[in-house]
Amino acid sequence: MPDILWENGIDPQILGDHRIWAFTHALRVHGGENDFQDTRAYNRSASPADPAERSMAERLRQLEHELAYTRQEVEFLKKIQQADMEARKSWESRQRRK
Repeated sequence: MPDILWENGIDPQILGDHRIWAFTHALRVHGGENDFQDTRAYNRSASPADPAERSMAERLRQLEHELAYTRQEVEFLKKIQQADMEARKSWESRQRRK
């Protein structure tokens, strides 16, 4: 199997033994079938890459998720800044005592 991967421009060391084994296993299981199907196309959680193909509800859900994530980031940055200011005040007060 590693020879086949090398012939097709894939370094087997990058994939690792487990992935190579899983791929070989899948070939053995489905090898007798006439065609392979990309089951990722049927994954309900996968959304189209092109925003024009998405429904309005999907786009709204994505934007709401981005907004919630951005709000979390802002709160995190505020906390970091507050902690930094408190640490500086504490350090300055210790330096004045000396």
